[in-house]
Amino acid sequence: MKNIQFTAPPLPHYIISGRDLIMPGHEHPSRRNLGVFDLLYVLEGTLYIAEEQRQYEVRQGQALILSPNLAHVTTKPCEVPTHYFWLHFQTTGAWQHVEQHDYRLPPANIDYAHISTMDMNPFTIELPIYATIKHPSHMFEAMEELSRLRALMHQQSTRWQQQLVFQEIVQQLANSVEKEPRSQAAECAELAADYLRQHYQDNVTAKELGEYLNFHPVYIARCMKKHFGSSPMEYLHRYRVHQAKLLLLHTNHSIARIAEEVGFSQAAYFSTIFTKYEGLPPRAFRQSYR
Repeated sequence: MKNIQFTAPPLPHYIISGRDLIMPGHEHPSRRNLGVFDLLYVLEGTLYIAEEQRQYEVRQGQALILSPNLAHVTTKPCEVPTHYFWLHFQTTGAWQHVEQHDYRLPPANIDYAHISTMDMNPFTIELPIYATIKHPSHMFEAMEELSRLRALMHQQSTRWQQQLVFQEIVQQLANSVEKEPRSQAAECAELAADYLRQHYQDNVTAKELGEYLNFHPVYIARCMKKHFGSSPMEYLHRYRVHQAKLLLLHTNHSIARIAEEVGFSQAAYFSTIFTKYEGLPPRAFRQSYR
């Protein structure tokens, strides 16, 4: 089964939605080159739809997202009265179809230990093409709210309210993505990262980390390198540098005090590590924004 992965910003944006009823013997219209994503959510009955070579039977409480660049056709008429919501949305950002994958930790270049302090930091939103919604009552309430807002299009604030409700729907869809259980290595890497973030101000050692996680330090290092692209100490240093950048921008604390607050016992060593990752010393970094 495939998912759709969106790169944000920009966020996918709401266009229009509605509610429809198809009687037995009739069918959902076949279309190609629609130009927008078409979300279908069935309240009762079943829609029989194919997109490319994949066939779907979308039943009560299930959702299907049809892509703007693919043809979709009805495979057979509805057998019972079929009541459903439809919603068109689009994105001006990048998107792609991806195979459902095992649980993955975020790559190093978008992990919080590595994010830029001033630039946009892209992230991904993964939605299922076809899924059973985990909380159908919440989805129904959101769709009903969009229906109510259609009558208020003459009000300036309505488009923003529609976008907020749509984002709730996106969250409902994202929550329905099926994930495989994490591997031991992925769980070890994540637990190690959690510990390092919580104790970045302390003098953390590999031995202490190993004792806390009950794994050998060499194994922890291998797991973190695989899932975050950094050894535990590299991860810790980059996270400390990120915290230091925030203090340099938002306080007037001395370099020595900032070094101490983010876990470095010596200001000179802090400056060396900061320069290694940022390409300039902490004082020059602060001055570049003043």
